Amino acid sequence: MTGGITVRQTQTFTDLAGKTHAVKITMAARRKVRDATEIDLLRAVERPEILSDVLTKITEDDEFVVTALGAILGVTPESIEAEADATVYAEASTALVEAIVDFFPDSSPLKKPLKLAVENSTILTESRAAIIEATLIQAIGTASSA
Repeated sequence: MTGGITVRQTQTFTDLAGKTHAVKITMAARRKVRDATEIDLLRAVERPEILSDVLTKITEDDEFVVTALGAILGVTPESIEAEADATVYAEASTALVEAIVDFFPDSSPLKKPLKLAVENSTILTESRAAIIEATLIQAIGTASSA
């Protein structure tokens, strides 16, 4: 907080070309997302069922993610996909969720549980990645000794 003004973090992801994209939801970006996806993030602030739908879409619908990101960034979804692999997509999805958390006013009763969900999701993702890495290392070790 600086002089009574809250300074918020801009969420980012880096694409395969090495370009870093800042994901920040402003009222203008909210309108663009609404126009592109028919989901109104401002209504999600007020209605938990809309927020739940948004979070489900982010975790299950890659088209929603690239469409929303494209609207926020002012680029086509195809341009995002052209410079993304699964890792970039995961980082972009996380940046989108974190930007949505930041869009919520501090007074919203949904902000704290949403932040907690993001933190738990990060922990879960890191745990899954560690399990996959250990499995691959074990498989490579077994294949090498055969």
